[in-house]
Amino acid sequence: MTTYCRLTFEDSAFKYIFWGVSFFATSVTIRFIHECLHGLYAVLTGGSAGAIHVFQWVFIYPILMIDVYGGNPFWVIEGTLITTWLISLLIIYLTSFSFLERVTDYCRAADLSGWLMGIRLAGMFEAVGQAVYAMPNFVFFNDDSLLYGDGTYMYTVFEQIGYPGEFQYIFVVFMLLGAVAMIWYTLRCDPVFCSSCRI
Repeated sequence: MTTYCRLTFEDSAFKYIFWGVSFFATSVTIRFIHECLHGLYAVLTGGSAGAIHVFQWVFIYPILMIDVYGGNPFWVIEGTLITTWLISLLIIYLTSFSFLERVTDYCRAADLSGWLMGIRLAGMFEAVGQAVYAMPNFVFFNDDSLLYGDGTYMYTVFEQIGYPGEFQYIFVVFMLLGAVAMIWYTLRCDPVFCSSCRI
């Protein structure tokens, strides 16, 4: 039996603006959560944290940063990366047609997942972004200075506790594979890209 649905997001010229705004808002929110987690894990493991501030602007996109002092470096850095990555994967899944079809009817799920595409894309961007940020050679350029990414610090942490710094790549590969698997699972039958899911 074939189900025919009228998808309102396909008929709206507003959808691209909505996708763009929701992508931006979701991405910045995830980055804010990332910095909050740095502070939370620092405090929970005996350290302290300062205020979140904008490290630099990439056009209109703020690169956020928080100052942390002490705490368990594995939780403060690796724990933050993995938790933010898991949150991004959850956002991808909860806004996907695959999930929404389980909690509502077929047509409503297809239409709602279409409207939520911007949020879903932000989740994908951040899930892959967390894996890239976990790489030991990731750095930010700010004028004439460099800011090392979380993965670069973890490389040093592994060396300080007597393990090869290359252990960090295990986490990178795991996170990349997980992100790609979730993206494939949710996009393989997405009404925005897959015409067979629109009817």
